[in-house]
Amino acid sequence: MGVKKIYTKAETEACIDRADHKHFRQWRSVRSDVSNQTFGSAAFKKDAGHTFRHVEGTAEPGKTTYADRETAINVTMQLLNCTQGQKILARLDKADPAGSFVESDIANRKIEADITGDWYGFDNGKKKKIMRASCQIMKLGADVLWVHTSYPCEFAA
Repeated sequence: MGVKKIYTKAETEACIDRADHKHFRQWRSVRSDVSNQTFGSAAFKKDAGHTFRHVEGTAEPGKTTYADRETAINVTMQLLNCTQGQKILARLDKADPAGSFVESDIANRKIEADITGDWYGFDNGKKKKIMRASCQIMKLGADVLWVHTSYPCEFAA
């Protein structure tokens, strides 16, 4: 089946929630390429997504943010469903059909596109209309999508 499909708002929120740190332990997969000792060490890179760290009021200083959680979900849904998003999802399915955490091909994991509609975020503390956004995705198995992060990357002047 794969991850290339049109996503509903609820499905998009679930893709974001999979990478949210509070849900991460439930979704962590068993990896045969890493020992238990290495996996438990501080040196092992653990993927905990951070879309909601790009929401106003929860972000670290200097990050671009969505105005609210609703905007983060809707803009991310637009990214997944736009022509560029569908192309990237199809390429990810082809490059990594089993969803085996292939991290070397970042081009197959990043979606960046123009945003339509009146969605707002903050850039350097100023509320502005979002013109372009970006998200990074991964697969957890053959047909489960993980949105690692999503954030506005260009605003109206």
